[in-house]
Amino acid sequence: GGRVIAAHGSEVVVPRCGSAFQGFVRFRTPEVDKRTRAVVRVAVLDSFCKTLHDSCVNIDIHPRPEPLPEHSVALLGEPTGVAARLADELSLSVAEDLAAAENGTILIDSYAGFQRRRAEVMRAVRHGARAVFLELPEGDYRIAEEVISVVGCGMGPRHFVSRDTGHPLVRGFQREDFQMWFDPDLDRVAPLLNSTFTAPGWNAVLTTGNGDWRGEWHRTLAVAERQCGGGSIIVCQLCLAGRTQHNPVAREFAERLVGWNRDVAK
Repeated sequence: GGRVIAAHGSEVVVPRCGSAFQGFVRFRTPEVDKRTRAVVRVAVLDSFCKTLHDSCVNIDIHPRPEPLPEHSVALLGEPTGVAARLADELSLSVAEDLAAAENGTILIDSYAGFQRRRAEVMRAVRHGARAVFLELPEGDYRIAEEVISVVGCGMGPRHFVSRDTGHPLVRGFQREDFQMWFDPDLDRVAPLLNSTFTAPGWNAVLTTGNGDWRGEWHRTLAVAERQCGGGSIIVCQLCLAGRTQHNPVAREFAERLVGWNRDVAK
């Protein structure tokens, strides 16, 4: 908004023909009621305050997240798995049985658990529920009578994915939102995608690319959805659990995945 909200300077030592870490830029962001653009500028000055080099980066300040109204999900997975962690981070109440998830959401991080209760899950989906598979291990899976194949990211995990799919779940997100997410467990920016998948006929939500044994590059999926009866099934390989309290975009996307703010998809 044209205001300077923080400024600081310190003496630095720059090695000849080399680089050296000079410190962190720390500041308290102002409270905002909508997503607001800010600019961080840094400059190297000589002893006469003449600018030798300067740079800037745009950042977005997001409103403080509000607690979700009462919203319950059903879980299929390990007590300490990514599904349970995501539900805890979003302060979601957990339904005791899958029947309570009709018109709601089922978070799944165990394919074996899904296999054991496939009939119940699919019945709930056909009646309007949303089943969300989170971070499936590499392999082939039969879901909704179709086989999807999950493979590791060629040339290493991804720090970014594309939201340029036109899917309602990513409506309103900006070009560089799904990149360079902070991981509090590691205390640094870390990859947000370790594997991709192919699922013919599914609707892409987030995409990336992957190479095959011939060295050819193909568009592959990070998140995709398939309609089934009155509900839908989503496979999400994006690493959301553990990221939603430090990355506003991760939280908003997770809220949309679990079915909160479903009006976004209308």
